[in-house]
Amino acid sequence: MIRSLRHETPITHRGRRSSAFSSPARKPRASLGPGLVALCLAVLVAQIDTAVVNLAMCRIGDELDASTGALQRVLDSYNLIYEVLLLTGGLLADLYGRRRIFVVGAGLFTVASVVRAAAPSVQILIGGCALAGLGAALLMPASLAITRVLWCDSNQWSRALGIWAACNGLAMVMGPTLGGMLIVSLGWRGIFLIAIPFSVAAPVVAYASIPETSDPFIARMAEQRPIQRG
Repeated sequence: MIRSLRHETPITHRGRRSSAFSSPARKPRASLGPGLVALCLAVLVAQIDTAVVNLAMCRIGDELDASTGALQRVLDSYNLIYEVLLLTGGLLADLYGRRRIFVVGAGLFTVASVVRAAAPSVQILIGGCALAGLGAALLMPASLAITRVLWCDSNQWSRALGIWAACNGLAMVMGPTLGGMLIVSLGWRGIFLIAIPFSVAAPVVAYASIPETSDPFIARMAEQRPIQRG
């Protein structure tokens, strides 16, 4: 009985065999410096964006002739989409690849920044904010999952997670000050233009320095889930 269990080799969802009692599979290694910089850069841009937009409401209302209700929708469209789809973004990262979802989220955020910077009306601005919320809902949980998977050593993961969390706090602290400076010097459209180079650089660096990972258990459960009929 014990011998048969030791030689059992179940097949994973990708067709590879692994021993039931073998040591855990080696996780892919990432470039610690560039990979962590890419994750933190995207987190900084996404978190600062919320604080910066709050400061620009008066100038947006004056230039686009927007009502108070429309300006409220500008803020709510980002926050609502982000909060509703945050868990879904984490699930998609586990199913289809964490790096892939991170890159897609950063790409959507970049497109949203372009749309908002060039918005001719408040309706287009609301749509751009909703798209930015979708991008943030994808990249934020994917970036957190990447830190846990790639840096398996407890000390490395603690440092990576600490830096990642510090970037979130730093964004909240520097967001209002940086936003005020950008609005005065570049106008409200400049706060979206300034984010474009960083949101472009983050997925490029991530694609080059972070290997793709996914959760085989969740993928297998999704494939084998029986169809429920009424």
